[in-house]
Amino acid sequence: MQKRLKRPTLLNNTLVARILLVLVAFVLMVTSSCYIMFRALNTKLRNNAELMMKDTAVFITHVLLEPESTLNFLIAHLEGLYRRGEGYDAMKAYMTETSSQEYKEKTGILSYYSVFGYFEHGGGFFDGGGWAPTDGDGYDPRERLWYKAALAAEGGVAITSPYIDADSLELVIAYSRLIFDGSGNPLGIICIDVKIDYIKDLVINKAITPNSYGFMVDDSLNVIIHPNNEIQGELLGEFNYEMKQFSDAISRGISISLDKVRNYAGTQSVLFGLQIENGWYLFVVIPEFEYYKELYEMILVVSTLGIALAAIVITVLIRLESARKMSWSQMHSATKCLSTIRACRPRPLLVRSPA
Repeated sequence: MQKRLKRPTLLNNTLVARILLVLVAFVLMVTSSCYIMFRALNTKLRNNAELMMKDTAVFITHVLLEPESTLNFLIAHLEGLYRRGEGYDAMKAYMTETSSQEYKEKTGILSYYSVFGYFEHGGGFFDGGGWAPTDGDGYDPRERLWYKAALAAEGGVAITSPYIDADSLELVIAYSRLIFDGSGNPLGIICIDVKIDYIKDLVINKAITPNSYGFMVDDSLNVIIHPNNEIQGELLGEFNYEMKQFSDAISRGISISLDKVRNYAGTQSVLFGLQIENGWYLFVVIPEFEYYKELYEMILVVSTLGIALAAIVITVLIRLESARKMSWSQMHSATKCLSTIRACRPRPLLVRSPA
């Protein structure tokens, strides 16, 4: 009996299984590649961001030390004048000289507003730049932030939080320090102001991506510098609820690196933070999409290549299966034709021979 060719079916061929195997293999390949790239690139991005933060912190620390060094130099000269018996008049004349634009240009020191301060024992308030409070405006130097900060520093240089300068009405930070006579008795307090914008540009413009920005808080977690002027002076965590967790973490001495947060505009971002030498904190906020842009692009390329290769392999498998079916069909037709020919072939007549 002739055997009939058995037609391939979905159950007895392996095309679907092979296609599924190809898909699973490529999905695993793309997933594992993306994971490996994510780990490597994320480490690279983190290292770059942290290195930039450290470089910026060193630079800003240097910038913040400049007015401190200037103030110490000026006070040393003023104390020398007093010890030589030249009195308040000579000291005020020197403050006027060092507050002049000519002196700043000649020495190349930081462009602070002026040297000013308060002298005890009849010296009173004096501003080397020529500003003086008007009668009736209620200006009391002993109630000003710079005066109180210097007293609290007990002979060290105090750096205040930002405040509005009574003369220029601009936001400034003050460097102030007690001045002493030859016996160690306090003569008063000398101070210089630094425009917050001078430091602000250094902090905010230290960005990694187009829409990232830096900001700074003092050791009491008051926001000193921020691209949004309305936030300056706020307590960290008050202008953004998600920042609250970081103020708590900072208070416990926990470092901030690649933490998730929403920036003041509501964009999902990553946050880096670092404490600088004077106790302030520098932060950089980077929109998450911009931070991971390079990673997303690499994942897109790998995924596209994986899909393209999988499509090619699947197409080859389908064509091979199509060719196999065609071969089976041709073989089936040939077998059927051969069977028909055999069925139609005339049979030989049987003739009996005579007995």
